[in-house]
Amino acid sequence: PLYVEFPEDTVEMLPADMIVEEEKPNIQQEVENVLEEGGQIEEKLSDWVLNKNNYSQLYAAMSEYKDELTRSMVIVKGSSLNTDVFNEAVYDEAQVSGVILADNGIELLILADRTPLLNRDIITITFCSGQEVAASVKQYDSKTNLAVFAVPLKDITERTSESIKIAELGSSNVGNMVGMPVVAVGSPMGQSN
Repeated sequence: PLYVEFPEDTVEMLPADMIVEEEKPNIQQEVENVLEEGGQIEEKLSDWVLNKNNYSQLYAAMSEYKDELTRSMVIVKGSSLNTDVFNEAVYDEAQVSGVILADNGIELLILADRTPLLNRDIITITFCSGQEVAASVKQYDSKTNLAVFAVPLKDITERTSESIKIAELGSSNVGNMVGMPVVAVGSPMGQSN
């Protein structure tokens, strides 16, 4: 619907200047509202007909969503001291992305692939704040090769505690997912972005 605004001063306006178009909602704002309310993005966006103008808004919103998800991601690094062919000490390192699953009041629990970290003497976790903390294997599943790593809460700085977030896990069992946008997070090869 169109609305007419009447000017308060006496300067004459053209009729075209008096028409005010109703502001259309912004996709990015809609996604932010859904995230704040804890709803499903697909439900909120089902009424939208996407065109080239609002695709850029959607990707900007997804980028912000990725930034929020990154707070739940960590890098799990394993290293061990070995000897090379010249009998010199060398560190052998491997790393994998992990996700912060829970805080049990004593330690943070992190889920990650265990395979690259097998036979490593030292396990460390690097949080989104950059803090690196020693970790231990709490439990693992030999069938899936997933492990839960534990980091004592007392070892985590206040700055890191404020910057991290426990991951909210959902379900991929939602039916037809063809054409649904996907956000990939983590840095399994040490790359960011």
